[in-house]
Amino acid sequence: NDKEDLNKYIVILSLSTLIGQLLIWKFAKKHIYIVPKKKWFKPLAHIKPIFILFIPQILGQMYLSVDRIILGIFSNVDSVGYYDQAMKIIKLATTLITSLSAVVIPNLTSEFIKGDYNKIKEYVMFLFKYILFIGLPMTAGIIGISDTFVTWFLGSEFS
Repeated sequence: NDKEDLNKYIVILSLSTLIGQLLIWKFAKKHIYIVPKKKWFKPLAHIKPIFILFIPQILGQMYLSVDRIILGIFSNVDSVGYYDQAMKIIKLATTLITSLSAVVIPNLTSEFIKGDYNKIKEYVMFLFKYILFIGLPMTAGIIGISDTFVTWFLGSEFS
């Protein structure tokens, strides 16, 4: 809520990320094995596929970085502040919805390789229903509590 909370904010973000990563590695360790160097040491063969995988990530980050700059050029600092705070609230809400894709996409890929398009259709329908089931109530909830939430989340000075 104020400048003195910055250190608390940094510690909370850092520790939550660290704990999350430690928990992931604890369970992932039994699924990871080391391949002998002779079988995988072809680094140049992996550059193009890796680059193709990261193009959407790079473009997404560019968009997220440049949107505020462009808004600042065509508007004022207050508008950029309002936009930035609104984006934080939106990201908070969409994290729950987008986290499911990280779980389902490997299954979709596996079914695509197997050629089981009916199973892919089931997964896509499940995702669609899940997004609607979670997303619509979250949207209505945020709209319903927006007056109180904005004051609590952003501080009374924001009003």
